[in-house]
Amino acid sequence: LDMEHPHLTTERLELAVRQNDVAEVRRLLDAGVGVNNPIDDDEHTVMDVFFLEHKTECQQMLSPRSGQRHLDADALHDAFDKLQSNAGEMYKLLRDRGAQVSYSPQRPVRPSEANSSQADGATMG
Repeated sequence: LDMEHPHLTTERLELAVRQNDVAEVRRLLDAGVGVNNPIDDDEHTVMDVFFLEHKTECQQMLSPRSGQRHLDADALHDAFDKLQSNAGEMYKLLRDRGAQVSYSPQRPVRPSEANSSQADGATMG
């Protein structure tokens, strides 16, 4: 039993994505945690979490809460560059592993249905 690492669960993967912990996400995916496992009853995926977290971070950077120091233009650009670099690394890892956003009216197939269709040899249009 490995006591140094948290359990290999979808919940742990979700948390690692929320925390932008690329190393932990890679460890969990390498150990077999499914990148498109639903994280809730609405079949949201960690890719949904990634997009939501990234959007929130960008909004917070551009609209600091009262009491926070307002950044000058150079500091804001540096912070945004770092945010984008970290987000880019996470996005690439998730996409390289086949991560998909969850079902929506604009996307007629749920991730679980897409995976079973691909396994059956069907192609999506």
